Amino acid sequence: MNPFTVLGVPFNATKDEVTAAYRQLAKKCHPDLNPNDPEAAQRFRALSEAYKTLVTDLEAPGQRNRRPPQRASAPTVVTLRRNVYLTVHEAMTGCRKPVEGISGPCSCCSGSGRVASPGPVECTACLGTGVRHNRNSPLIRLKVACSDCSGTGKVTWFICHECAGFGTVHMDECAVDIPPGTRPGEHLVIPGGADNRDENVVGDVEITVMVKDPNFRISGDDVETAVAVDIFDAALGTTVNVPLPSGEVFRLVVPPETPHGGRFRIKGRGLHYTETKGDLVVILKTKPLKLSDPGVRDAMLAMRAAASISA
Repeated sequence: MNPFTVLGVPFNATKDEVTAAYRQLAKKCHPDLNPNDPEAAQRFRALSEAYKTLVTDLEAPGQRNRRPPQRASAPTVVTLRRNVYLTVHEAMTGCRKPVEGISGPCSCCSGSGRVASPGPVECTACLGTGVRHNRNSPLIRLKVACSDCSGTGKVTWFICHECAGFGTVHMDECAVDIPPGTRPGEHLVIPGGADNRDENVVGDVEITVMVKDPNFRISGDDVETAVAVDIFDAALGTTVNVPLPSGEVFRLVVPPETPHGGRFRIKGRGLHYTETKGDLVVILKTKPLKLSDPGVRDAMLAMRAAASISA
């Protein structure tokens, strides 16, 4: 928490104003005056640290006429592009994924770029004059009412010290919500995700969803997977365990004489956060036989002979 917010003073507050705000708040939360409040001591320590920080800053050389940092008048507009990689289960149910090198909402001002002040303070946009100059041409300059203070020269907020009014802060890593039912190749836009006050740039982040899963594949609203069975089980019929994206197991009955590449549908087990529920499509793969295995060659010869007799 920045010290201006703790003490509730504007950025251009004088040392006397900082001291007065500290004394007023300190009386309310002093531990000796609040013996039944276990958090009073913690609040008092925060006030003392904020007061010490601001007084030290005000007494530093060259700080008497300081003003809060202002955003550049014409920041560069950019669009950052990032990829996120999901499993099929994450794409189906939605998740939170970390994305590196983007901006997230400032925790100090909740993304607004402004922090409420305890009373009216001088508008930093027009420096308290209530008017701003608008140059329509190289020869004409018009005076217009300041939009930040509506021409009054006073506002009840001040620019957030943490984000300098951008509303976002640059993070090494920011968690992004991926909605349920997301398909591969879809684009998600994070408004303001590229805002960076240090580089004076603004813009959005465009995220491309990449689904990489060794066991499943999304096809439209359906999810496809493959199971392998021995050729004898495919010919005679069997029951196999089919893992689902959620980690559950489905018992699939494979009827006799099912060919290699046979497809089975498990209803409602595909993308189910869509207008029409998808299915889980199970593709049967038969394992190749190794004639070098004992008895396999003889069995195959016997099968061929039996097939020729029945024909």
